[in-house]
Amino acid sequence: MVSKWPLLLILIITAPLLFASANATDLILTNKVITNEVNYDGRAKYTVSVTNTQDIADDICLTTPTWGMAVLSDNIITMPAHSTSAISVTMTPPMDVYIGQYAIELTAKSCKDPTVAGTTLMKISVMTELPHIEPSVDLPIGLRPHEYTMNLIAKNVGSEKVGNLRGTVSSDLFDTQSFDIGEIPAQEAKVALQSKVNIWPTSEVGIHNIIINIYQGEKLIKSSIKRVQILGSEQVTADTIVKQGIFGKSYVIKLTNTGNLAVDDSYFVKLPTWTRLFISTSPKAISSKAYGGYEISWHYSLKPAESLIVKYTFSYVPLFIILIILCALGYVFYTQGAKEITARKSVIKDGKDLKVKIAIKNTGQRQITNVTLADLIPAPLKLVKSFGTANPTIIKREHGGAKVIWKFDVIYPNEERVLVYSLKSTLGFVGEAVLPSAEVKYKAKAGQQVINYSNTASVKGKVSVSD
Repeated sequence: MVSKWPLLLILIITAPLLFASANATDLILTNKVITNEVNYDGRAKYTVSVTNTQDIADDICLTTPTWGMAVLSDNIITMPAHSTSAISVTMTPPMDVYIGQYAIELTAKSCKDPTVAGTTLMKISVMTELPHIEPSVDLPIGLRPHEYTMNLIAKNVGSEKVGNLRGTVSSDLFDTQSFDIGEIPAQEAKVALQSKVNIWPTSEVGIHNIIINIYQGEKLIKSSIKRVQILGSEQVTADTIVKQGIFGKSYVIKLTNTGNLAVDDSYFVKLPTWTRLFISTSPKAISSKAYGGYEISWHYSLKPAESLIVKYTFSYVPLFIILIILCALGYVFYTQGAKEITARKSVIKDGKDLKVKIAIKNTGQRQITNVTLADLIPAPLKLVKSFGTANPTIIKREHGGAKVIWKFDVIYPNEERVLVYSLKSTLGFVGEAVLPSAEVKYKAKAGQQVINYSNTASVKGKVSVSD
């Protein structure tokens, strides 16, 4: 006796397969080719038969294929049980189709029960194709105010050589540009356009489109869009012009907001400390201490594309004046100040007379020849011809008084000579008597004449009127 359990197990395992097989054959679709070899813009035609193998009548819904453009004579068929209906199907390839063979699936389902379904594959051979030109632009996606090089590349991704090509590229960021492409072999690429693109500071921040159109002759065969984003940028450039003058130097700086955002900031220039005496600025700059010197700064607020001109100037006129004064002082020091022969004058009362003493000394390191010492005796004083160690060489009247002159052939280094003479007044005076400086003349080592003066001399008291 055969056990029932193995048979029951077999039924349990095979039952779903039996039901699935039954459902799979509820709708049967077949197709008959009328024409299936077409150009890229041709129409393939088929007759599709739908068989309802169900035991019940049903409404059958046909799904239009998404490949290309399909036209069905009926999309919903009302079918009795165990019946067959035929519809016509027309297929047009998509515009970007390539040469080749394709299998397009057509699906039919019960409008009430989608599990009741059937399919058929319609084969189509595409014999020709439109040109397949894919353009690309190598600009970065994020752009800032700057000059960029834009390369536009056209690639033939089709299976046939394409000629008579041209194109245009346009955007609100730049003017429309046209370009010739010519001929591109299959599966090759070429640079169709290379140009400069300036992203100006006034360009609006945000997303912008670059539109590329490719034509074969007058026919548009490809339109492509590249999206780029203008990024916000704070950027100020400083262009400096240096103007050199005879007595100074000027720096003219043009500050320009080359970004696309308003900028509120300051411009700084660091300078050596010694230039403070000679600098002027326009407009007036703020000055502050800085490490190793000081710095001047101008505050600015600039909108995109706005400019500001600042200027600072070094005038060396004060420096030239100082140098001239120093040169003059140096010359005076050289010719007058480096006193190799000095003279000291003093006066004392000697009874009713005044006794004048002049000490002349060579303080240099060389012997000096042809030295002249002259002393003026102003009125109402009168020379008393009472000389000490040396008599004057010349006595002459001058300016209402007398001038006493001594001449020395040579005075040796560190040699000092003392000259003495007496004076008396033709009028009495009370108070202070001041005698003028004595004058010393000689020639310096370089040959130029040197004139030195002694100090003035004074004496207080009363001097009687001379008899």
